[in-house]
This record gives sequence, structure tokens and C-alpha cells, in this order.
Amino acid sequence: MLAKEYFIAIYNDEGVGNLGFTSLFAVAAEKLRIASCGLGRFHLSPISAKQILQGELHRYQALIVGGGADLPYLNALGQMGCEKIVQFVAQGGHYLGICAGAYFACDHIDFTGENSRIVGERYLKFFPGCGKGAFAELAHHRLYDGSSDCQKMIQIIDSHGNAMQALYYGGCGFVGDSAKVDRHFFYPNGLPAVISGQWGKGSFLLSGVHFEYDSESYRCTQGINTVNKQQIYAALQNGKYGEAIWQKVAKLICKE
Repeated sequence: MLAKEYFIAIYNDEGVGNLGFTSLFAVAAEKLRIASCGLGRFHLSPISAKQILQGELHRYQALIVGGGADLPYLNALGQMGCEKIVQFVAQGGHYLGICAGAYFACDHIDFTGENSRIVGERYLKFFPGCGKGAFAELAHHRLYDGSSDCQKMIQIIDSHGNAMQALYYGGCGFVGDSAKVDRHFFYPNGLPAVISGQWGKGSFLLSGVHFEYDSESYRCTQGINTVNKQQIYAALQNGKYGEAIWQKVAKLICKE
């Protein structure tokens, strides 16, 4: 059987974190190929806010919005850009939001960082509740400040009680009405960490944790000069890191 071709856009504009974007381009195509059992071939392209506003999402089957800062996403895309994304998903596309990209896809957000508080409505609204974070208790008792000091490998738990490692770096938990979504993994504090759902003819998956990071991108952008970074780097070197979430992403994208 010939592998089906899938074209995936990765958002790259103001506010996008270098580590997440670099990691996605380094590993997403191969991770998805493996997760789809070789049934798909995945082609990655960057996409800007301007390109989304110009209607170029129709070229793709999926859009990935990774980590970084949610407010610049909002400023660049505006309500019109968000409407383009919602329409894309409703017509059969797929949205993958990671960390800031997950906050961005909630009805509203409530973010508390070391030196910032961001509360407000968002326009994608794939999750009908609140994206809430950051959680100091998950990150060495430090609120998010953009530094590696608030990165931590944690255990997230699936609905069957199975644990997997994932990097927490200021991401959200999903608070509110979850009847319309599937909850796949939970933080130690009990809040959902990874959810998915249907939207029109398409679907979405939102992750508060960074399952997409790869070890070499981490080493090149963060360095491994502290014990915490060395522990993170070692965990990322595990070939199965993030595998369970990539499988869920592939299932959504490849679903006929």
C-alpha cells in the first residue's frame, strides 16, 4: 500500500519559541510516519500570520501552533486570522496546539507568570473552557519566567493510570466543561494536560506539555550545563519520548 501524502503547516511568526519550532521541523515528520505505522508521508512547511490571513491554509491538512507567547499570536492573527483557522478545521483540517498554541485555542485564558498576568478571551474556542497556568508546583516551585529554571520533566497520567514523562514549561491545564472533549493525560494536580475533540469535519488536539522537543534541538538551543538540563536532555534522548501523544496526533490527521 502506498503511503498517503499529508501536508502540515507549522506556525512561525512573532512570539514563536525557537526550541519548539526547531524541534517540530527536526522530528515531526518522522514521528508522525512512525505513529501512522508508515501509512502516511508528512511534509512540513512554515506558515506566517500573513499567509493564514491570505487564505493559504487550504494547501494543508493540518496546522501546528507550538509554544512561545500567546499574546503575539493574538496580535498577529487577530480575530480574522482566528476565523480562518476555525473555518479550516470545520472544513476538515486539523489543529495541533502545544503550550502557547493550546492556551490560544481555549475560550479564554488565565495565565500567571513570574512577572506577568494575562487574562482574556481567545477566538479559536476549540476548548470551551479556560486554559489555566502556569503551575509553580510542577516546575521547581517557580512560576514561568521564560528561563530554563522553570522547565521540569514531570509524570502525566492517562485515563488507565499509566504514566509517561513529559516536559512542563509553563503550559496550561484545561478547566471547565469537558463533555465535548476527550481527556487523554492528566497533570499530578488532576487537571487535564492533553485533550482532543472534533470540530465540524475536522479535529483538534491540545497539549499543555512539550512532547515535541527533541534532544539535539534542546542541546543546541538550551545547553546542558545544569543538572536539571542534563536530566531533561537524558529524557529527550529516549526514542519513545512523546510517542503516545504523537500516536494520537497521527490518528486524528490520518483519520478518513
